Amino acid sequence: MCRAEGRRLAVDRCFELSYQWLTQSQARAFRLIAAVGEPDVSVPGPAAALGVAADVAEELLESLVAAAMWCFRQAKPPGTARLRA
Repeated sequence: MCRAEGRRLAVDRCFELSYQWLTQSQARAFRLIAAVGEPDVSVPGPAAALGVAADVAEELLESLVAAAMWCFRQAKPPGTARLRA
């Protein structure tokens, strides 16, 4: 195994460990949003996918950022979140 493969496996393992600590709501949100296949999302998309109000989707996204599963980025459009992968 080359060093790059070893690093990728370590990152994957850390990601799996972080995922295990998510609440059911966070894990569901993460799966649904990630399944879309777009790394950048803003609140209306996840709200629609989850069938929840925008403020609830925003709280879920913020909690995923706090869990290091998503990260906010300063880009256009403002307020988008990016899947951490």
